[in-house]
Amino acid sequence: MSSLTRAPQADPVHATIWDVAREARTSKSTVSKVLRGQPHVAPSTRKRVEEAIDRLGYRPNAAARSLVQRRAHVLGIVVTDIRNPFFGEIAHAIAEAAGAAGYSTILSDLSMDRSGASSFLDLVLEGRADALVFAAWPAAPGATRRLREASFPIAFVGCRPLGGVGADWVAVDEERGVAMAVRHLVELGHRRIACIASAEDDAADRIAGYRAGLAAAGLDPDDSLVVRADPSADEADFGSLAGYRAARTLLGATPRPTAILAADDFLALGAMQALEESGVLVPRDVSLVGFDDIQFAGLSRIGLTTIGQPRALMGRRIAELVLDRLDSRVPSEPRGILLEPTLIVRGSTGPPGPT
Repeated sequence: MSSLTRAPQADPVHATIWDVAREARTSKSTVSKVLRGQPHVAPSTRKRVEEAIDRLGYRPNAAARSLVQRRAHVLGIVVTDIRNPFFGEIAHAIAEAAGAAGYSTILSDLSMDRSGASSFLDLVLEGRADALVFAAWPAAPGATRRLREASFPIAFVGCRPLGGVGADWVAVDEERGVAMAVRHLVELGHRRIACIASAEDDAADRIAGYRAGLAAAGLDPDDSLVVRADPSADEADFGSLAGYRAARTLLGATPRPTAILAADDFLALGAMQALEESGVLVPRDVSLVGFDDIQFAGLSRIGLTTIGQPRALMGRRIAELVLDRLDSRVPSEPRGILLEPTLIVRGSTGPPGPT
């Protein structure tokens, strides 16, 4: 009686990416794409590769690759404050995409010690990381200059590099997002729309979106309705206290605005508290819109209308750009990806109430 004999498999301890490619009947580059979670791989092919990886017990040998390629196979991430869920979700997505490609990640949290950024740069420049991703932090000119002079790969997510710095980046079209929010309020009937703007230097796009939205509706901007949030002593609450103070200022305007657009959700949450304490009902008396769509914004008690940023997608895309550059699969010119924002309508907006 004849029996069917399977070709001998590679030793799981020594299985290589070439072994996986042969087992899956595909190319090495396709296997690499699957390992890195990249799109544009046919589902049937992806399934064959994943099954081959399981059968062979293949694991990327980071130590061997480091010796050959002189890499640490580590990506560094700098975030403004890891306690802020916005940055945490982006960092998690970067780490997940990096891990699929056999890379680890190290993190620097600027909220712990902003002067510690210099120490972290020393760490990565000593060869502890292969590239550095700045998450929603444009970076001081001195830091980026030091990295560029060392020809060290850097990238930005959640913001675009400032000052002509050449680097890959992934961001959401913030100007378009704020203009969408203004249009939503105008369509509800609002004409006196205030803006609580961030005090950060990178807030220009959101303010531009506010002004563009007003202009598109034929409304003249009123500078008295634009309040810059004061971030002093707000590190523990991510700006909600600044939003609270800004809303109190706007409540003193005559006539009072019928809607407030905040540059981020934490500013909006602070504004919501100020309105409620003043006996101003949301949205009956004043409509309120945020930006980012953090997890808290969707809670039924809050129900904040906001502009959503696809944080997981942002993290994956910047990881792909960085890993492509490390593997020399892209031209030397920096690449940027501008993602579309999403208007998420909840219970904090409605038609203007009686005056």
